[in-house]
Amino acid sequence: MTTWCPVCQEAHRWLDEGGYRYTLLDVERDPNAGRYHSLINPAHSVPTFRIGELVVIGFAPGLVRNALAKELARTSAHKE
Repeated sequence: MTTWCPVCQEAHRWLDEGGYRYTLLDVERDPNAGRYHSLINPAHSVPTFRIGELVVIGFAPGLVRNALAKELARTSAHKE
């Protein structure tokens, strides 16, 4: 998340409106968040989502929903 990225703001609203739980990392103000972001997205583009083992770069609701569904299926399979 950055203060200047309108797509980040859109993603933030979408997650809130959908009732999703997430951790927001401010890559501008938090050096640790910036380093982590560099590790999972060497291009440093925003927004970037880490959903379980998946990384989604950019924001498209369908892609994020798909990644969430895959992660849910993966974690549900481990519980059985």
